[in-house]
Amino acid sequence: VANKNKEMEQILSELESARSEIELLRNQLSSERTSIKNLESLLASNREKKFQSQMVTQEKETEIQLFKDKLSLAESKLASQSREISQLRSKTAMLETELDMAKRQLGTERFERECAVQELRRHGPSYRTTSPPQPSLSPGSHSPERSSRRSPDCSLNRSLNRASSLKEF
Repeated sequence: VANKNKEMEQILSELESARSEIELLRNQLSSERTSIKNLESLLASNREKKFQSQMVTQEKETEIQLFKDKLSLAESKLASQSREISQLRSKTAMLETELDMAKRQLGTERFERECAVQELRRHGPSYRTTSPPQPSLSPGSHSPERSSRRSPDCSLNRSLNRASSLKEF
């Protein structure tokens, strides 16, 4: 009986030790499960952050491409406008030249007209009846006061006209 009691105490001791070990393993298992849940939560959070980061990166790359396209369009417009400005400057220079020529021609025509008016005055009323005088370009051009102030040298003009017409041939 003593042997059996000893054996029973030993089995009870082993049972108690096994129970302690089982409780310890259960606590450890619970702790491991909590750690796994925390790690899974952290992993999911990191995946979400990575996804958000990729989305932001993609949006920024799209925005950069849009700005590159806008820049390219603006550079194209700038080049086109530069060409247009150059053409307009050329046209302006040409028109200024034409304007200068027209002003010179107008001055020459006014001078010739004034000479014709003086010629008509010199020949008197008999000459006027055969060809009526041209209408005036500016008011008061027939006044004797004006013609005395500015009487052109018509003979000089005629000789200049002959010389320029000879140069053209």
